[in-house]
Amino acid sequence: MKSAIIMLLFLTCGSALQGQTTIVLQPGPEDGKDGMVWDDPIYSKAKRNYANSTEMLVHAWTDQGVPVYARSYLAFDLTSIQRTDLINATLVLHNNPEGTFNGEHQPWSGPNRAWVRRVTTPWDETELTWYNQPASTEEHQVLVPESVDPHQSYFLNVTPLVTEMLGIHRYDSHGFMIILENETHYRALVFATSNYADPARRPRLELTFSSQTPVNALTHFAAINMEIYPNPATDRVEVQVDLPTGKTGHVELLNVLGQVLQSRRIHESTRLHLSLEGLSQGQYWLRLGTTDDVVIKPIIVR
Repeated sequence: MKSAIIMLLFLTCGSALQGQTTIVLQPGPEDGKDGMVWDDPIYSKAKRNYANSTEMLVHAWTDQGVPVYARSYLAFDLTSIQRTDLINATLVLHNNPEGTFNGEHQPWSGPNRAWVRRVTTPWDETELTWYNQPASTEEHQVLVPESVDPHQSYFLNVTPLVTEMLGIHRYDSHGFMIILENETHYRALVFATSNYADPARRPRLELTFSSQTPVNALTHFAAINMEIYPNPATDRVEVQVDLPTGKTGHVELLNVLGQVLQSRRIHESTRLHLSLEGLSQGQYWLRLGTTDDVVIKPIIVR
């Protein structure tokens, strides 16, 4: 299993950018988190895991006349970057010239545009398959333009997404999803992963901040808290919620797809009795959210 450690490279900006700080995250095979999911019934690829693959494939195609699809996920460790002065975030994706379709992006049947979306539920790189894809949101999604070169690299402005990842959605952001804008057959994008042999082609996230303040100096501590017990549980749990005086919020029970199963509006600190009756065994998520903060914790139902 790959470690969760990301190496940060701090760059000193010159003249016109004086006073700014740029952080570059470009993990390698030991600390990268990325992978694709592939639905190909002919070869039962939907249940395969591609954590060790060197390509992130995003496509809609056919295999012996049967429709097949691929989507990709990647994440960067932002836990040590706790600041509020982000002014630009660029996601850099390079083509994998040794990948599927001879390593070439394919706009055969039409534009191979895609979306980059924020992932909203946790996922494990070593267990990711087509069947257990994490949830994502279309809010502030970023367009990946149609390729104009078969080996094109992309420099995508993902500032709105990363702003949320570092801010109000810090606790329910789990990386990026890449999916075709139109999953019509014979369109594809072929990217390199953090496992790719050439380090320069691995996914990169460049973050620029408006000051030279150290990365951890602008820390935001959530003013809310939530405790769940018992956990694991069978038929019900008690939830102790702590909010600042005068604050209101919502407690939501989510399934692994990010769908809201129950929702309770709360005012200040309170204790809730939450029924789990009718739920299948497995993992769920409890999300406490206000206008300023979000806390998410797992619940195991037995």
